[in-house]
Amino acid sequence: MNSTAEKTTNPVLSFFKNFWSKVKKGVNADSAVSTRRKAYNSIWSVVFGIFVSSVVLLLFFQTNPFEFFTQVVKATTNKGNIDWVYIFIIYSLASIGVGFSFKTGLFNIGVAGQMSLSGVICFALINKSNVIDATGVIKSQGLVFAIMLLSIVIGFLYAAIAGLCKAFFNIHEVVSTILLNWVAVYIGS
Repeated sequence: MNSTAEKTTNPVLSFFKNFWSKVKKGVNADSAVSTRRKAYNSIWSVVFGIFVSSVVLLLFFQTNPFEFFTQVVKATTNKGNIDWVYIFIIYSLASIGVGFSFKTGLFNIGVAGQMSLSGVICFALINKSNVIDATGVIKSQGLVFAIMLLSIVIGFLYAAIAGLCKAFFNIHEVVSTILLNWVAVYIGS
């Protein structure tokens, strides 16, 4: 029995089925490529990046690339210099978020705005709540952790604005994330 009631489906249910199938397709897109090929691609991209940066250092800055890379390695292995670890962690988390959005088929260039807005709000809350005293000692680690979780939620909600604009108004995510980056810069200033 094929009545019209059976042919029509719930639009919300069909939206989630379509969304889930697109996510699975994006995640499994690399399954056709062999593991060896993926490893070679990664190795060649690193080698090519080192080569191009060496040429730029040599031509434009008249710097010995080997000496430059030696200084970079020395700076990261110095036990007294821990600041690079914090920067590395921040950019690693941001790159994981960007990689996830690329795998789902979205082109998200709004990471800078998402990071800066959540960071500005997070630091403002830390400053207002006096969690860190004048000597730099953290008084309440639980509150710092809660503020960090809040900054993650703020970044998610800020990214969701671009997602909602794409889903409901068909506004391209590149345009909306560029505009949202400038909104974040304005709020941060």
